[in-house]
Amino acid sequence: MAFASTDLIAVDRGGTTYQETFGNRSNIDTTDELMVEATTTDGGRVIGEKYRCDRYDWDGGGTGGTSGGGGTPVAADLLLVERPVCTTTAARSIGTTALYVSSLPATLVAGTRILFEGASGYPQGAEFVLTSTANATDTNLVSTYGLKGDGVSSGVPGGVLYKATKADWDAAAGQDIYTANYSPTIVVNTTGTSGDSADAYNVLSFDIDVGGTSQTGDLYFGQKNNATTMYYGDICVSAIQIFQSDGTTLRYAWSFHHGATSTMDWDTTTSTQSSETTNPSTGGFTWVSFPGQCATARKWCICNPGFGSVSCVTSSYTGAQNGISSLYGTASGSTVGVTSLPSSGTVTQTSGAYYTYNETSSPAATGNIVWMRTATNITVSSGDIIRIAYLAVTRNNGTGTTADNTFWFRWD
Repeated sequence: MAFASTDLIAVDRGGTTYQETFGNRSNIDTTDELMVEATTTDGGRVIGEKYRCDRYDWDGGGTGGTSGGGGTPVAADLLLVERPVCTTTAARSIGTTALYVSSLPATLVAGTRILFEGASGYPQGAEFVLTSTANATDTNLVSTYGLKGDGVSSGVPGGVLYKATKADWDAAAGQDIYTANYSPTIVVNTTGTSGDSADAYNVLSFDIDVGGTSQTGDLYFGQKNNATTMYYGDICVSAIQIFQSDGTTLRYAWSFHHGATSTMDWDTTTSTQSSETTNPSTGGFTWVSFPGQCATARKWCICNPGFGSVSCVTSSYTGAQNGISSLYGTASGSTVGVTSLPSSGTVTQTSGAYYTYNETSSPAATGNIVWMRTATNITVSSGDIIRIAYLAVTRNNGTGTTADNTFWFRWD
């Protein structure tokens, strides 16, 4: 089962047990201990044996130090996780056979074991084992065994237990973009001829780690021009979307086609940076506009080389003939009526659709980095997913755009 940001992890800190959500796992210190189940005989353990593993040894994360106390987990080792599924709406005492809760998000079959923090507080708990299946939206849980362990108060969340592997944890942790700039590998299309390409746009998709849940700030997206022949470095971006960790629920969606008629909710740097490690928040920004801004060659701008007054005034070739459909976003990032980008693959061009691109011709130079950022603060969580539709088309003579060290991201 994939981790959700609200999943709860049991942690021991100096002999005191507490719970932390997966989304806020940055609060788990390097020497805090997780309870892990061995799946191999590594380290002389018995398969199924429970052992304590420091956070640092588990995934190298946490604050307060740069080492752990031992544990050496393997990818298949298991961690016990609690997933919240409901909240009590009335206090109940030990032995009660009916429990009243908030509307269930999904069906819970008979035999499901739901755990609650008991009236005595954590880690004392109450247990309710369903003897009748509870359907999605139900608010009444039934157990002929009755509530065990402790009574529960109103407003107490209840969760079901599952086991996740270290590999599950590592895969769901997301890419850290809040402590340093991050550069993924992109797809670069090559051509042997001049002219703008009709190739489909590629989709880049990756999970992010922003240091916790409901983090408010700015998303920064930059391009470093690695083309030896500098003007071969133009890259077109047509849409940017941010999903919740489920991969289907959109938080934000921007289509740069709308920048031809509306003010985009993105700003661009007013000058280049020379180092990809510099926090982009230190630079000056102005709004992403069209089309004269392209003439500065140090800003992102909106254009389409073949259409009307919003064509690219300084470049005959910018990489793409068109953007993709305007249905993939809005100027403000609103998701109403928006079509989701696929998690991988490509999206075909739409005739007349505009896009944003960074003009890499002179006076810009090879090695320059130009950034965009969200013009107004947005709120995201660790485990969310960024998807970008882009087209990087370059000459196939070895002097053009590179797949690595070209796109850069930062959260601040």
